[in-house]
Formats: sequence, structure tokens, C-alpha cells
Amino acid sequence: MKILIELESDCYTDKQRKYCSDNKIEIEWDLPFLPNRGDSFDCNSIIGKDKMPDFDKNLYWFINSIEFERINGEIIPILCIGGE
Repeated sequence: MKILIELESDCYTDKQRKYCSDNKIEIEWDLPFLPNRGDSFDCNSIIGKDKMPDFDKNLYWFINSIEFERINGEIIPILCIGGE
């Protein structure tokens, strides 16, 4: 299934937060379930370093929330990933 990732961090500037909100990362999710709120998330191995923004500082990532949005008639999960 296709999912979108939105990166969030207090370490980001307002401009970086806006960029991440406007440019969610699309990945193929091969597992039959989604992670839970609070689960740790290895962005570099799951998303890939090539898809991570240049301003990422190798933060510790965890699931902040999971939202769902209808895009082109398809319901897509959006994982909001927090970085510390």
C-alpha cells in the first residue's frame, strides 16, 4: 500500500516545517499493518537517505500520529513522524 510520511521536529525552522508539510514523502508500505503512535521509526532505512531532506540531522524518529486522507478517490494513511 502507498503511504505518505510527514516529518515534524522542534529542531526544524518554520521554513523546514512548511517544506515537510507541503512535500510529504511517498513510500510503498509492504506490511499488512501500520505502526502505532509512539513506535520508533528508522527513517534512513525505511524511507531511504535519498528521500530524506538535506536538512535532516540524523534525529531519533517516532510516530506522532496517523491521519487518513482521500487522494484521487483512494484513502491514504499519512504517518506524522516526530524527530528529536
